[in-house]
Amino acid sequence: MESKPKKLFTLVFVYDDHKRRLLLGLKKRGFGSGKYNGFGGKVEANESIKNAAIRELSEECGLNVRETAVELGDGCDDNGLTFSGINFFNFVDNPIVFEVHIFKVAYSNVKGIVTESDEMRPQWFGYDEIPYDQMWPDDRHWFPSLFKKDVTFTGCYVFESIETDILLEKDLREEKRL
Repeated sequence: MESKPKKLFTLVFVYDDHKRRLLLGLKKRGFGSGKYNGFGGKVEANESIKNAAIRELSEECGLNVRETAVELGDGCDDNGLTFSGINFFNFVDNPIVFEVHIFKVAYSNVKGIVTESDEMRPQWFGYDEIPYDQMWPDDRHWFPSLFKKDVTFTGCYVFESIETDILLEKDLREEKRL
């Protein structure tokens, strides 16, 4: 992938292993509208990536990451967030690469009520019912890595245009979690 300036984004996925389900949001407006995704957005100036992830989750679906989690698994920090990986998205007609830092958090480590926002309509999906046909095409490639407890991943995806979801190239690499 050629060198282009990068813009930082976050993406958070809330999962509930007890009920075997994942919370996704249907994007209602703007980039990616009409597609299901996790909750996230731009990292603001002077904001850490983790704080941006926590803020975006709250703004887009009303859930707040608990300051201290009762049970923290491998790779979790004191906010109960688990870093899962980074995806780089290059759109041929866009001069900026999107660098998306991806986290997951157990439903037991959040508080609040799942609430629709101006931007996202949250919906729970069973682990066997993920609506890949209504998501970005790259999701099929890296989603399995998202839920592996012992790995982090880096993905690089090239799309034909920022206006389409035609995937031209893909590369996914997993590393053992330290």
